[in-house]
Amino acid sequence: MIKDSIGKVGIWSLINSFDALIALLNARPNYIILDLEHGYWRSDQLATAILLCRSQKIVSIVRIPSPSTRNFQLAYDSDSDFVQVSGILKASDYVLLQQNSITSPLRSVGFSPWTPVGLNEQTIAPNNLKIILQIETKEILEYFLNSKIEENEYIKMIFVGRYDLSISLGVPGKISDKSVLDSLELCVNKCKELGIGIATVSTSKEDFELLNKIGVNSISFKSDVLLLRQALKDLNGIGE
Repeated sequence: MIKDSIGKVGIWSLINSFDALIALLNARPNYIILDLEHGYWRSDQLATAILLCRSQKIVSIVRIPSPSTRNFQLAYDSDSDFVQVSGILKASDYVLLQQNSITSPLRSVGFSPWTPVGLNEQTIAPNNLKIILQIETKEILEYFLNSKIEENEYIKMIFVGRYDLSISLGVPGKISDKSVLDSLELCVNKCKELGIGIATVSTSKEDFELLNKIGVNSISFKSDVLLLRQALKDLNGIGE
């Protein structure tokens, strides 16, 4: 049984606009990924964006570009529900994640009562981070499958980045290649064994159904940038 679930369907948020975020929330996804790696969200906007998600009872995930203490501190202080960690390309990066993500009692990440997490009325004591570990290389995939990663109690979910993983597996961009899907299925089985969730990205309804059959718990479906681009395509030819 998965203790910490983010729900089935999510959307990537790259555009640092509260109006754009509200439009995504109106679609009623289970979760929103606020992307600090490829997106344009600023640190001073995160707390408000997270509050908007929470007001609609939608899970907020802050995606950080590397496992640095500074990135963890930002996600923690902003009171995000989960932090998705990318930039884990090799075993040494995972060691950094172990060192830098600790909150109470060892406290690599500090707690302040004046930050959004400290001012949250639900926070009785300093919370621990809930981490979604991103797998995007063959090396970290094998490390995950063969190591005792379950010893990190903060890791609640695995996210398989199929685009970067396809590059690492020698089939760049072919996210539905057999090697990529086989790797994903191995992760699904490992996550079941550990009792944690597994997530990935999807680009079409057909792909979504395939991932569902494989056993992926959470699927992020497109992004605000892609959805806006597709909507604007409908204007092509109008008035000509």
